[in-house]
Amino acid sequence: WVYHEVKSFIGLRNYTGVYKNGYINYIYQNEIKSCDHKFKAGVSLNVDDFNEQYDDETSAYIRDITYLIPGVFGEYTYNSGEKFTVIAGMRVDYNSEYKWLYTPRVHAKLNLTEHAIVRVSAGKSYRTANVITDNFGMLASGRILDIEENLKEEEGYNYGANFTYRFSIAKKDAVFSLDLYRTDFVNQVVVDAVSVDTLIQIYNLNGQSYAQSASVSFDYEVIPNLNIRLAYKFDDVNVTYQNHLQEKPLVARNKALFNIGYTFGKEKWRADFTTQWDGKKKLIYQESYAGDAGKQKYSPDYFIINAQLTKVFKQFELYAGGENLTNYMQENPIISAQNPFDKSFDATEIWGPIMGTRIYAGFRMKIK
Repeated sequence: WVYHEVKSFIGLRNYTGVYKNGYINYIYQNEIKSCDHKFKAGVSLNVDDFNEQYDDETSAYIRDITYLIPGVFGEYTYNSGEKFTVIAGMRVDYNSEYKWLYTPRVHAKLNLTEHAIVRVSAGKSYRTANVITDNFGMLASGRILDIEENLKEEEGYNYGANFTYRFSIAKKDAVFSLDLYRTDFVNQVVVDAVSVDTLIQIYNLNGQSYAQSASVSFDYEVIPNLNIRLAYKFDDVNVTYQNHLQEKPLVARNKALFNIGYTFGKEKWRADFTTQWDGKKKLIYQESYAGDAGKQKYSPDYFIINAQLTKVFKQFELYAGGENLTNYMQENPIISAQNPFDKSFDATEIWGPIMGTRIYAGFRMKIK
């Protein structure tokens, strides 16, 4: 059982909300003749109660609703020794607001060799959008909220695959991993700050929306106690805003990471160094923004460097480090900061760090 209450204001905007949730489920699991075949089945009951209210000078939003969601589910697992495993499952829920919801899911793992593994997954998912609390940061803007009535349940299909290969280079362990994932939305509650300068529009998806990503990583022990990690990720996220399929703002399409860690002095010291690169991000380009701050179409790319040194004792550890050691910061992160109650004010377009170098120290104690 969960009870959560919020009372807050941002400028002239006020939000109060009470969320109550109760959940109970029963699961039965057993084998079918042998441990190669297993199944789970069960029933559940979920109750979500929302009572929230938002208001500003020009608009108001009230939501007082209770979702009663009974459901049944089942899952079958087939395990062929250490070679092949597949898990297939299905949920059927009845939502008092959105009616019947069917959620299939399948996962499979195949050991191609002793060192190579392939995993695949696919399924369907649903989600109830809480438009204010999901996007609380958007209230730090002078724009007017325009929320469509009768927002639908979010619905999408998910697909994914992973390939992992373990091998040796110069008799040292190495791991290569590749991940591919995609989500296609049947319906999505779209938060649109792109189409109209003075509005944040929230409405049901009318068109295509998808997110796909590819990531690759390489881990290697260069010499004893010295490990490196290289990683790269590509994100392609597109949403239909008012009948136009567009790149989603403030999402970096390209990211990369380099990490090196070393343990020395018979594991009495640990050193860690990480640098991360974030590629450019599409900005919410608006002609009406005051000055030049809001008229760039893309942010610059940037690097962040973090480092930490740890001294290990028998019962505790002392550590010290720094974050954002290059002291890189986004310039003028607040658009029209001199006009906090004007529609041009916007503190939501944050694409990079707004805090400079931070130095910290601390200790960890082991309790036996």
